[in-house]
Amino acid sequence: MEGERSDRAVVGHPVVVTLPRHATTSSTLQPPLWYRYFCIILGTATAISILFTIISVTITEHGRHAPSEFSVTSVLSALPMTDVSASHVRINMNITLSVRNREDDTSLYYDLVHAGLLYKDVFLANTTIDSFYQGKKDITAVEARFWAPAVNVDAWVRHAMAAESSDGAVEFNMVVEATVGLSLGTPTRKLKLVTAMCEGVMVDATTGSMQGEKNKCEPYPDPRAAFLRRLVVIIAASFIIAGTIVFIVWLVLRPRVPEFRVDSVSLSNFNLSSTSSLLTGNWDVKFAVSNPNHKISLYYDHIAASVFYKDESLSETTVAPFDQGTRNQTTVTATFSAAARYVDKKAADSILSDRTSRGSVDFNVRMVARVRLKAGSWQERRRFMRVYCGNLAVGLSSSSVGGTMVGGARECKVGL
Repeated sequence: MEGERSDRAVVGHPVVVTLPRHATTSSTLQPPLWYRYFCIILGTATAISILFTIISVTITEHGRHAPSEFSVTSVLSALPMTDVSASHVRINMNITLSVRNREDDTSLYYDLVHAGLLYKDVFLANTTIDSFYQGKKDITAVEARFWAPAVNVDAWVRHAMAAESSDGAVEFNMVVEATVGLSLGTPTRKLKLVTAMCEGVMVDATTGSMQGEKNKCEPYPDPRAAFLRRLVVIIAASFIIAGTIVFIVWLVLRPRVPEFRVDSVSLSNFNLSSTSSLLTGNWDVKFAVSNPNHKISLYYDHIAASVFYKDESLSETTVAPFDQGTRNQTTVTATFSAAARYVDKKAADSILSDRTSRGSVDFNVRMVARVRLKAGSWQERRRFMRVYCGNLAVGLSSSSVGGTMVGGARECKVGL
């Protein structure tokens, strides 16, 4: 009956051929979706890590751009400072600090100023310095008074201090931390934490005064910044190591897309009615399927194929599943059959016009394959592969019912 559709699908049979060792390979396989997502996450994490690193460095270095400059100008200490026979040291020390406002247009108000006295890295005493105000470019002398009648310390500290005393001087360190209000000439007031380390303060063991010239204090890193910096470094290093491992694995496997090529097309029993637009014909399409990978084997579980004229589907079929080892080529034949299949009037007229004017008709073949990719002991991946083979010109004169492909083999486009 006119308009009745009757299509028959014939399954092709693959033939396996081994590729030569030095055969050329196809273009690089697109990374799998998980790999692309991982790269996006890695890039985002790296950007965030860089941002946090900048923040941590800013916090760490904020003291280096502090509005204040501290210097130790004098020391007066009671003697003796240590008693080797006892289990403690006695601290009674006044340290005079010179504080300079480095700002040209900002006044400073020191609200909370704390100072700590250390011997090497051992804490001995702490004190609070009275609040004070500084005008622009002012220099202010303040006094830190440390008093601790009995500080329990390890024996090595007492012996080390006694040894330095016998050499003539004991070296102390002092940490200063201040909350500073910055007045910019308007009601706006900005608070800033200023920290400084005064190292190498030499106290004469005989007179109890400071030896040498005034001791300039250097900006002291904020412990919060050190922790943040370490955390950021650990996170960034973890992502970089993970990304490097994945990238090395990707390079080792070097996956590449399979290569599809149409070697021949034969058309028989072709008939197309100009009045009813019913089409009949049999297409035999022979493909050469190459796996250029050195490490990855391919398993084609299901292949669905269709033959088209432009965008008009003419017939469908399936191809039998087949496997491909590494560096392997397989010949696959797909047979399409259409019996009294209705095609669009515009497509039918175009086919008849091509037969008359050119003596050939261009067909297209599209395939969708479900593929498993296996590389040694690595976890198997499943992908859908799309293949497009276009402009398959078949010689078909207006007086014949069949023909073969002209112009030689055609490379197909492959996408995963």
